[in-house]
Amino acid sequence: AGFSVELLAENWISKELTVLARPGGKPALDVAPPEGAPSLGASSVDWLSHVVETAETSQNCRPFGIFGTSIAATWLTQELQILPDFFVDEDKGRQGTNYLERPVFAPGEAPPQSTVFLPMPPTNASTIVKRLGGLLRLIEPPSY
Repeated sequence: AGFSVELLAENWISKELTVLARPGGKPALDVAPPEGAPSLGASSVDWLSHVVETAETSQNCRPFGIFGTSIAATWLTQELQILPDFFVDEDKGRQGTNYLERPVFAPGEAPPQSTVFLPMPPTNASTIVKRLGGLLRLIEPPSY
């Protein structure tokens, strides 16, 4: 896009990339993926395919929800053959609304006996399971 990367950080804000760039200038930095992450290419696509397969299998346990209302949740919803029954989000501004024509619940308000899939990198998912595993039946994504 005609920008040179001056700085790239993945640890300043959780789950976010921070990029400082300027028009023109020197070529972009060579940046390696985080340790344990799949390299770009076929292995990343394979992992995403496994995420969809795991979520589809998890849908057999209804009611079925997806954790979050982020890009990952939107992508996964569009990949599934059957839409989720609901979403779960920790953002109070999203709770009590509808997302993709489905209700959004707080973690403690999801339907009883429901299954909730976590469409995110395994390290992020395990953090959520540790924090909320007692409230919900959470299904983690496959490892890389």
